[in-house]
Order: sequence, then C-alpha cells, then structure tokens
Amino acid sequence: MMSPAWGAPIKLTPSSPSPFKTTPLRSPVKPNRPEAGLSLKQVIGTTANSANAFDTLPSNRAFAFTAGAAAVFATVNDQHHVSQRFYRARPTANPINPSVSVYGGPSTPTQNESRNRTAVTLRDAGLGGSPLASPAIDWSDSPGNKNWNVRDRIKAATCVSFSPNGKLLAVGETGYKPRVLIFSTSADAPSDTPLTSLSDHTFGVRCLAFSHDSQYLASLGTSNDGFLYIWSINSRTGAATLYASNKCTSNVNRMVWMGSSLVTYVSPPARHQNWISIFRYHMNQPPFMLQVFGIKLT
Repeated sequence: MMSPAWGAPIKLTPSSPSPFKTTPLRSPVKPNRPEAGLSLKQVIGTTANSANAFDTLPSNRAFAFTAGAAAVFATVNDQHHVSQRFYRARPTANPINPSVSVYGGPSTPTQNESRNRTAVTLRDAGLGGSPLASPAIDWSDSPGNKNWNVRDRIKAATCVSFSPNGKLLAVGETGYKPRVLIFSTSADAPSDTPLTSLSDHTFGVRCLAFSHDSQYLASLGTSNDGFLYIWSINSRTGAATLYASNKCTSNVNRMVWMGSSLVTYVSPPARHQNWISIFRYHMNQPPFMLQVFGIKLT
C-alpha cells in the first residue's frame, strides 16, 4: 500500500509487535498462602504472683508454674537439664470426660461426641467423608493441627496443682466463667486436650489443691466468685464429680489438706494485722462442716 504523502510503501503485518504493553488478566481469587506462625519452645520467666501459681512434685523431680495463658510443666534430669511442656486448651476444646454442671446445666461434650456431631453434619450436607480420613484423630484439638492464632483467646492461668501420685495437673483460669482444667501428665497424652473441664466458678479461680490420696480436688474461686468446691476424682480416668461445696467470700491466700480436712488461710484486714483466720472444712462429717478459729501473731 502506497502513501500519497510519503510516497513509500507501508507494510501492515499482523505479526508485528504492539508498541503498547499488555497485562494479563488477574484472577479475582487470591491464591492460598501458607500462614506464618510461631511455635512455643521455651518459657523464660513466669506470671505467678502468689504461691498458688507454683507447685512442686519432688518424687518426679518436677515443678509447674503459670506463664500467661499456659501452665509450664518442667522436669529436671540427672544432668540438671530442664525440659518443659506447656498445658493449655482452646476455649472450644472438648475434654475427654464429660462433666455435669452443679447448677443442672448440660454436660460438656466429649471428643467422641464432638467428632460424631461433625460427621453427621457433613453427611446431612451431602459432603460425605474422605476414604483417606482417619476416624481416630480429632483434628480440631490435635497438637499437630494448625498453629494457634490471635483468635484463640485463652484466659490467663492463675493457679496450678499436682496430684500427689503425679498423674494429674490441675490448672485454674482467671476472668468471667473460668475453667478448672485437669490434664494428664503422661508423656504420650496431649497437652492441649484436658481430661476434664469444670466451668462452675463464675469469677476466677484462686486456689487448687489435691488431697494427699489424690482422690479429691479442691477449687476455690476469688472473693467475687464466693464458692469452694470439692471434686471427687476418678484415679483411672481423671473424671470429676462434685462431692461438696461451701460459700467462701473471704480473701483466701492459701489452702492445704491436713488428713481429711481442708484448711484455708485468710489474710487479716488492715486493722487486725496481728491476727490470721483459719477455716477448717471436715470431709468426714457431712454436710461438709466448717470450723473457724483465729491465731494471734506475736
């Protein structure tokens, strides 16, 4: 084709490159990116602010203390090397043993019940089940599951207590509707799935104490909670049932077992700094009789 203005031929070829840069269309769906996460390896320091947040187990050369939302279970070997395990449970974690509320509420679902409910939901939705899936693994609470994130809002741990036989570790939480979590200290037991979860306290758990025979666990709420519960513990499964309860609105500093009696130490008010109050609860005299006496400090 001849141009009358230039008098030179112009070749128009469809294969000539365009002077304009073309950008390929982007997919509206963003590709899935692996989430970055942090893995807790070692705890240095503690958030313990009272003796209730620290406990020892001399027979196993172990001790436990609170560190934020976790309870740290530390053991010392012959070379004085300290190894740590971390016990904590998501708010949605289902305990292995069901527990009935003392107020007559529904029991907490167990792992098998939760897994069966999920399977029924998928079946009703027509999704079916994968032939490669393993029914023995609960992925929602497995330690090998996805990393914990900021949406897993776990209450801070306030107190810990070992059972004298070394099989159980009880952890109390702070805040509204706290839990008392009972974990197995066995090396092959998961540290994020409790054996039992007790949610009967209303405002924080201040003290926990196992009896000398590991058959009972005492859980005391804060002064705002106002209740002391005694739980009967199944030594084989770690399940807990309510044995006795009593009203307790005092500011208790510590509680210990003395035989079949539970003794609580109450800090004195400012105007009576030379007196301490001792509350003694008799287990073998139902209905959970209470004896109060004072000691004058000289």
